[in-house]
Amino acid sequence: MPPALAAYWRIVGTIDLVPRGTWNAPFPPGVPEQLTIADPLEIIDLSAAWFSVEEWQEESAELHPQIAGPLEITIAADYLHKANISGGAPYSVWLPHAGADPLVRDEAHGLTFTDYLRRAFAAKGFLGLDRQDEWIAYGVTRDQLAELTGWLDSVKYEHLDF
Repeated sequence: MPPALAAYWRIVGTIDLVPRGTWNAPFPPGVPEQLTIADPLEIIDLSAAWFSVEEWQEESAELHPQIAGPLEITIAADYLHKANISGGAPYSVWLPHAGADPLVRDEAHGLTFTDYLRRAFAAKGFLGLDRQDEWIAYGVTRDQLAELTGWLDSVKYEHLDF
């Protein structure tokens, strides 16, 4: 396991700003429901990610390792799954990885894991704030967009870079 991801799982474990429990319920008063489309930060815990290892072992059991390809460890749902819209491939890292900080695959920004976390924390936990034009395609109105950005601006948050 690359050291950046291993350290995260050892120290933090998991983080989940995805409101799956509220998909069929109203959000708390004052919290805009459009936050779901803003790609809330999620890193699943190691025990949940282990299914990727088991799946790869089953698929590659009878194949030469070079044919089996890399082990793709799922670390989070893609932004459309997080918004309960459908979606594509989950965000993942590929193993083996010779470096300390693997690339987060299938995520739009093309960042390493540490930079992915940096970007998320700098954006108050929402990686998709730069995709607001796309949100309108999914039915977010300009008024809702203004409500969402206003709400995020009102969140008191002291960002400490790492």
